[in-house]
Amino acid sequence: KMIINANNVEKISIDSDICIIGTGPAACSFIEKFLDSEFSITIIESGNFSFDKNVNTLNEGQSKVFGNFPHENYMLKSARVRMIGGTSNVWAGWSGPLLDEDFKKKDWIPNSGWQINYEDLKNYYFEAQKILGLSEFIYDEKLFNYYPEELKLSKLDKLDHSFWQFSDPPLNFKKKYKNKFKKSKNINLYYNCTATKFTKEIEKKILKNIETFNEKKEKILFNAKFFVLACGGIENASLLLNSKTNVSELEKNQNIGNYFFEHPHITLAKGKTNDRNFLETYKKQKLKNLGNIQSLAGFSVKEITRKKNQILNCVTVLSDHNLLDVESAIIIRHNLALGGQIIKANKLINIFLKNLPKLLKNLNLILNNFVFKSKTFHLICRLEQQPVYENKVYLSKAKNKYDNYLPNISWELSDLDYKTLRDNYNIIKKIFDDNKIAEIEPSNFIKLLDKNKKKDVFAVGHHMGTTRMSENSYTGVVNKDLKVHNLDNLYIAGSSVFPTGGFINPTMTIIALSLKLSNHINKMLKI
Repeated sequence: KMIINANNVEKISIDSDICIIGTGPAACSFIEKFLDSEFSITIIESGNFSFDKNVNTLNEGQSKVFGNFPHENYMLKSARVRMIGGTSNVWAGWSGPLLDEDFKKKDWIPNSGWQINYEDLKNYYFEAQKILGLSEFIYDEKLFNYYPEELKLSKLDKLDHSFWQFSDPPLNFKKKYKNKFKKSKNINLYYNCTATKFTKEIEKKILKNIETFNEKKEKILFNAKFFVLACGGIENASLLLNSKTNVSELEKNQNIGNYFFEHPHITLAKGKTNDRNFLETYKKQKLKNLGNIQSLAGFSVKEITRKKNQILNCVTVLSDHNLLDVESAIIIRHNLALGGQIIKANKLINIFLKNLPKLLKNLNLILNNFVFKSKTFHLICRLEQQPVYENKVYLSKAKNKYDNYLPNISWELSDLDYKTLRDNYNIIKKIFDDNKIAEIEPSNFIKLLDKNKKKDVFAVGHHMGTTRMSENSYTGVVNKDLKVHNLDNLYIAGSSVFPTGGFINPTMTIIALSLKLSNHINKMLKI
């Protein structure tokens, strides 16, 4: 069998060349290189092929400060999914690469800068584009060449533009890789198998095995030449922190779990315009001359202005609704994607009834835009966050059923994050006013920026930075090859290695990094 229910495993120790923990985009794309290769591959997955609420309680800690919208402990309870395919099961397909500037150190942003650059990932981005089933690799203003002529004239020339591409439907990692796992002769996938701790060889800098348990609480040890941890930005850190008592090299590293950051989604403003083409330009477009791929344009303050103002990057998109501020809309969408309930039905009904005025208001806005010449819209921004040491994943005193400590998150916005939001609103408003494009007024969040900095924000589940790439173990967790500092056979894949996150969804960069990592480990195995 290539796909094995760990509940039925009789062995207590299993050997392979590579052991991968997790089955999300990071793990799946890593495996591409090794399908039907000479090397034996073991994959460990805590969940199974369908959403299981009980399995997803295994990492339910608490969110301190932010991370509690649209419901309490959302970030730990609902924004991660333990099942085959990982959190990609609720992914809406937003795809794009980081910008060249995202990799560079910026003097006004502490802890910025990657150990690799855009060129190091460029060819892997091209491969990721194919894996995701997308069209031409175009994500800058050249994409406007494929837009209808009347829309090209309405773009905002005094702002920079970035684009997302969407396959229709988005790639379903679970379906695609389930078939590949079945057909490949050298891969064994163990599901219902929860990893708990690493163990290392005595007096050596190599890991011996990883301890796991099936649902019957039977221990299974997986031994390997190389281990790849690919569980997401929270679980990667949590597993390493739980392993500190067994692995002295992890115990010495004070950066594991720290520098956590997200892509906060915040409503900047509400606006009105009589220019229908302006709104259409910034809606999803189906590009007939580009393989019918869908594209969405976002705009941001120009790099020279950001450098002058010493602020972070931030992208803004236009929307004729503001459902990201409606708790029940987010929860229902999540439930539909998973085919299961993330919170109890009675709680959801209460939230829905509470949100009913907001939902009706949004519906009214959408209908009015069909009827009236004056169009109403919202400006929704996605913030690049400053990496701050104090924002972190750490272990609570509570444990899950496998005796692992649960992760907590302490996360909030920095002064630089708030300054970036304020400056973005002011710059965009001035451009709109000067060009008579639209009238906009600030959202309540922007109005209260100086008075109430503790207002919660919606974090979309882009968990980054907790095992950051760095030059050494004093400033991070992994090196440029994604190997954990001071250990010779443990690597980490996924957005937890990002030193900074730009504003583009991390999936394509996760895939590109995993493809690069698979090449590196393939070479190491052949030495």
